[in-house]
Amino acid sequence: MKKILMMEDEPDIGEAVRSSLKARGYWVILAADGEEGLRKVRSEKPDLVLLDIMMPKVDGWQVLKAIRNDEDAATRDLPVLMLTANRQTSSLIESQSQRATDYIMKPFDIEKLTRFINRYI
Repeated sequence: MKKILMMEDEPDIGEAVRSSLKARGYWVILAADGEEGLRKVRSEKPDLVLLDIMMPKVDGWQVLKAIRNDEDAATRDLPVLMLTANRQTSSLIESQSQRATDYIMKPFDIEKLTRFINRYI
């Protein structure tokens, strides 16, 4: 079973995605903020990260930068899908410049999200 770490500060969204992905054969671990998420990236060794941009404590950009600059190649090369409600082109450009694997706009449907996940793991 592939392991996905979802960093999302909205509990309802996190639980809905976890439930839907579990039904599709994925193990989903939730983190409510970037600080907790970074700890779980290192301890849980996920196969893919779903990363909200706007989070408390440490935002998604800081998390992505920490992942990409990690000394551990397994962490550094993780597929990271940015999840955001921000529809500004500058946010998409920023995700590309920070080496995000892909960028998914909220709201999204679970089928679309699953296709993105399947593409990268």
